[in-house]
Amino acid sequence: MPTTPVTLTAGVAAAMPSARELQIIRMLADGDPAGETAMLRDHFHGVAGRLEALGFATDVALSDSLPQRYDVEAVNVLRDLIDETGNNIAKHARPHADCAIRITLDDRQATLAALNRVRTGSGNFNGSLDFGTVLRTKAEHIRRIGGTLDHTVHGTTWTLSARLPLHS
Repeated sequence: MPTTPVTLTAGVAAAMPSARELQIIRMLADGDPAGETAMLRDHFHGVAGRLEALGFATDVALSDSLPQRYDVEAVNVLRDLIDETGNNIAKHARPHADCAIRITLDDRQATLAALNRVRTGSGNFNGSLDFGTVLRTKAEHIRRIGGTLDHTVHGTTWTLSARLPLHS
């Protein structure tokens, strides 16, 4: 039986879906929203627990759950943003101050809002409190996936808000 030689590259290319097909598969893949929401909630409460161990009074809430079809990359970005929000509070907030982090999930997006008072002696406090390198990098990544990351400063109160699409 005659066979036609096939290069390894051609064989892999024939067997693998195209980049566009992978995007559609990723976009439409059913995940485990209940399990993923539970892991996200545990992660979020772990960050809050670390802040409480440092003496901060935390007010945290994660409402609702992930939709049946969600973008895994967006959830991973949200998880990273939760970490960085906690890191920034630990590094720059007034010791033993109140801080709040709220996350709302719906069928379209995840919204994160954080608020804390900043130490005036903090290395990054200059009266305007611009994004540091890590938040600037995260903001660029969030914009690439169609979301937003913003902050405002009123006196020594720093507010962070993010919106991440849960569908690509």
